[in-house]
Amino acid sequence: MVVGEFTRDVDVLVIGGGPAGYSCAFRAAELGRKVVVIDARDGLGGDCLHKACIPTKARLSRREPDPVDAVPRATTRLSRGLAAQASSLGVEIIAGHARFLSSREVQVAGDLVSRFRFKRAVVCVGSAPANRSDLADARTALSPEEFAAAPDRAIGTVAIIGTGPEAIEAATMAAPTADAVHLLLDGQTLLPQVPRSLVDRFRRAFTPNVDERSIGQISHEQGQWQFELDQDTLLADLLVNAGPRNPRNDQLDLAAAGVATDAGGWIAVDARCTTSEPRILAAGDCTIHEDRAGGAIAQGRVAAEVIAGQAAGYEPAAVPTVVWSRPNLAWSGALIDAHEYTIRELIVPWAMSGLAVVMGEDKGCTMIAWDQNTGTVVGAGAVGHGAAELADTFTLAVELGATLQDLADIVTAHPTRSELLAEAARRALNES
Repeated sequence: MVVGEFTRDVDVLVIGGGPAGYSCAFRAAELGRKVVVIDARDGLGGDCLHKACIPTKARLSRREPDPVDAVPRATTRLSRGLAAQASSLGVEIIAGHARFLSSREVQVAGDLVSRFRFKRAVVCVGSAPANRSDLADARTALSPEEFAAAPDRAIGTVAIIGTGPEAIEAATMAAPTADAVHLLLDGQTLLPQVPRSLVDRFRRAFTPNVDERSIGQISHEQGQWQFELDQDTLLADLLVNAGPRNPRNDQLDLAAAGVATDAGGWIAVDARCTTSEPRILAAGDCTIHEDRAGGAIAQGRVAAEVIAGQAAGYEPAAVPTVVWSRPNLAWSGALIDAHEYTIRELIVPWAMSGLAVVMGEDKGCTMIAWDQNTGTVVGAGAVGHGAAELADTFTLAVELGATLQDLADIVTAHPTRSELLAEAARRALNES
């Protein structure tokens, strides 16, 4: 035993204090469990609060650049709020790095080296940007989180690799100060989880250059990046690697606990967030099922309720995709197999919204997708300023199994952007 090491017994040990971790800890405490959270930071919030979601969205949601200290102030306030909630629920937070010794014990290295013997544990360690093997000097490429912390570094020509919301948001943040911004898809599809008709509308309004060509050789010399794109060469002063991510599982020694992962290291869980070891659960974007903060929060709550013996499960009908770019894009629903459903889509322009016209936002649109055989809404989305705030309305429609007639009959607030979902449903009924 390491000098200073001691063993404590705990009901629920949560490893990771991000959205999945703190939502799990709070819910477990509400259900009467004694909870300890282990996190490398001395506090809660994870990358989402301190480096990624909150700082990024705070900057992207403002029409004008924010004061230098505005984001740190907001982050500090939110962090204190989480700490106060943890205290009120009796959740203990310990700063340190956890490593499984078995399916019942974890060693934590912090100010002291200690052991915890747990009844149940929940792994919520999140993910980190994966290094590309073809980057000449990966250390000089910024992750989306690093770039969000210092967007004023976007000068000259900026190249961003990626196809998801993080890549698009990085391009949006770079646009005001960079001479040129290139979003490199590397032969992939932009926002593959979103219908092409909605993505096409988005691309027509999105100002940074989107390049679908595959990237050949990448080199870095004298402070400048060089990309071979087919027969062309792109030179860039700054590179943001917003491509695939890896789970932060490498230091946990999951094998010692009997927790199975797939080939990429992602933790395999069922709908009840249970791993291959029944005593250990997992939630958030270290699992194979979820990669968005909203889903991570929901998974964390499910894990806590499962531990408390409740009949909980994580089986959402829709998880929203939200891009806080200019313009916003929001989509919720699934790209459903055409063999099972006959899907139709309809787009309504925001020029039909009095509010959008008055505010000069009539270039946006709202989309609805439905099964022609049943009239059931299977997806909905929008492009335009403020579209991100409509995501939960779209998700609710799909989650509750709403039909076109259900939405068409809603009495909506006027004038709003949200009323166009009902208008889209009415138009879709006329076409069905």
